[in-house]
Amino acid sequence: MAPQPEQQASGNIDVLLKAAGWHVCDAAAANIHAARGVAIREFPLKSGHGFANYLLYVRMVVIQSTHYPLLNLHADRLVAC
Repeated sequence: MAPQPEQQASGNIDVLLKAAGWHVCDAAAANIHAARGVAIREFPLKSGHGFANYLLYVRMVVIQSTHYPLLNLHADRLVAC
């Protein structure tokens, strides 16, 4: 069976995030200390709000919670405020 469009998009985004230096993991295996930039996929939000496709951390600080981030920066170039 062919992957659904959302599954295919997630796979493509995972590849792009990894190529840009992000550590990509599932919420169940998340470790914000694993790398400078950590992308946690399918992160559960407050009850009734579903989930974020990706929750992005830089140096253990959340920088973005979004559905399908469009980033053009490498994880090693990001600076947490």
